[in-house]
Amino acid sequence: MLLKFLLCSIALLTASPLALAYSQDDLRKLETTNRCPLCDLSGADLTDRNFYLADLRGANLVGVDLSFADLSGADLSGANLIRGVVLANAKLVEAKLDGAYLPLADLRGADLKGADLRGANLYRAFLNGTNLFRANLRGADLRLADLREADLRDADLREVQLDGTHLLEAIYSRATDFNPGFDPISRGMYAIPVKIFTGITSNP
Repeated sequence: MLLKFLLCSIALLTASPLALAYSQDDLRKLETTNRCPLCDLSGADLTDRNFYLADLRGANLVGVDLSFADLSGADLSGANLIRGVVLANAKLVEAKLDGAYLPLADLRGADLKGADLRGANLYRAFLNGTNLFRANLRGADLRLADLREADLRDADLREVQLDGTHLLEAIYSRATDFNPGFDPISRGMYAIPVKIFTGITSNP
């Protein structure tokens, strides 16, 4: 009985997010050079940090908290952001996230204006209220993702998987590119009228 208890305890500890341990050397390298491709930052608390134009290509960002961080122009292409990564309210303007692995990621309220998300895995990701104005999502996996009230004006949604995606009250424009035959109105989306759209394009 005792052996069974010990084995179960070990299994729980191994599976716990608390077991994630980032490399102090990698974190120091990122902080001093703003470049850390393929580095291990798993489980790090990087809330409200400035990583403008950072190079994080292929980095292990499992379980990282980047809420309110500034990652504008950062290169996170091919990065692993699965399992508890938090990017809520993060600034990711024109960030490179092509091919990034982001299933179940928390991106609520994030600013992804002009971001490159081509081929990104956003399965079941939380994107409600996210700014995706002019974002390139071509070929991304958005199945079962939550994009309620998201801004999809001028976004490229061609070849995107939208099975079960929540799009209620998300907004789009005439320049938003959808898959052929896709009906945004039937999914509860709203088109921005021309005169309103013209008045806010300079500051989306």
